[in-house]
Amino acid sequence: MSGAENVSSLEVEKVLLTHPAVLEVAVLPVPDATWGEVPKALVVLKPNAQAGEIELIEHCRSRLAHYKCPRSVEFLESLPRTGTGKVLKRDLRKKYWQGRETIRPEFDDRKGQGNTSGTQKDAGPAAKRAAPNH
Repeated sequence: MSGAENVSSLEVEKVLLTHPAVLEVAVLPVPDATWGEVPKALVVLKPNAQAGEIELIEHCRSRLAHYKCPRSVEFLESLPRTGTGKVLKRDLRKKYWQGRETIRPEFDDRKGQGNTSGTQKDAGPAAKRAAPNH
């Protein structure tokens, strides 16, 4: 989400992966004073490859609507992954959202620490059928 526009991380990642220097990428929302959130790209370059932040942003701008393009690029040695190879975006987000109220509650670390909102998450139709009526 950037302003009132939805931005698909997957769409931006696919475009960045078409750049010849990019080996891996993760795009995630980071706080922005004007727009609420803006896309940020975390990029791992191929061995011996070179690319700069401006080059990668321009690569996106030539292929995507400008509001979908990363506002910044950070270069990493590797992306954290689960045992099955999935990128741990939650871990990557923590650095940028630490000490802030998140705009998107689904990324709030407190969510996993028990339900403090006073509401219960909808368990879905199967759980409703299994629950006894009182």
